[in-house]
Amino acid sequence: MVVPTVCPRTGTGGDAAGDTLTGIEWLRGSAFSDSLTGDGGANRLSGLAGTDTLDGGDGNDQLIGGAGADVLTGGAGFDTALYDNASVGVTANLANPSANTGDAAGDTYSSIENLVGSAFADTLTGDSGSNYLQGWNGDDVLNGGGGADILNGGLGADTFVFSSIADSTAKAPDRINDFSQSQGDKIDLSGITHGSGTFIGTEDFTHHAGEVRIVEGTTQTAVYIDANGDGTADAQIRLFTAVALTASDFTL
Repeated sequence: MVVPTVCPRTGTGGDAAGDTLTGIEWLRGSAFSDSLTGDGGANRLSGLAGTDTLDGGDGNDQLIGGAGADVLTGGAGFDTALYDNASVGVTANLANPSANTGDAAGDTYSSIENLVGSAFADTLTGDSGSNYLQGWNGDDVLNGGGGADILNGGLGADTFVFSSIADSTAKAPDRINDFSQSQGDKIDLSGITHGSGTFIGTEDFTHHAGEVRIVEGTTQTAVYIDANGDGTADAQIRLFTAVALTASDFTL
């Protein structure tokens, strides 16, 4: 099945051959290999099973490849690859899609900024740009990579991983929207502290490498990491909830 741009165009293959599409924002493919193309608006393209090629065009698009090795192209805009219909957890990695598993296995990404996981335990990893990662349910692992990322774990005991200073710099920090102590969420800084970090609470840095301090506000909590011991923050993370973090909330 081949479907062209969803502005007034005519389908070019399969059941879509000869169809004229006007004012359509959502295309749903078949259980076979489909080619679905959006237009300049915000489109939702769903490939279902098969090896599909989805191209959102301009606009903030949602691309659902489904099972199979799919080619997902977002085009201009802030575009999302969704795996919320997956029957098992997925690994989806914008920077290294060869690591993908589950419904994401074999998928490739171009101009995709965001990932949405499944109702199960997912591992979602961004790239060097600013990404939005949504874990939904399950005990998810979220790693934004470089850029100023927005991380939502959803329900479950989620782990927010920061592998290097570049993942969440002091000037362009990542944002965790829904950190929950009651659900068992963790912030993994071991890639920065190399397993020898020290949580010092709200105290000032004492010129020891790997110190982690927090500043609590009325609506937010900031986490600062002095990786090299010079007494200044090399990395910062923003929690968009007021949380009285303790050492047990971190992997250092």
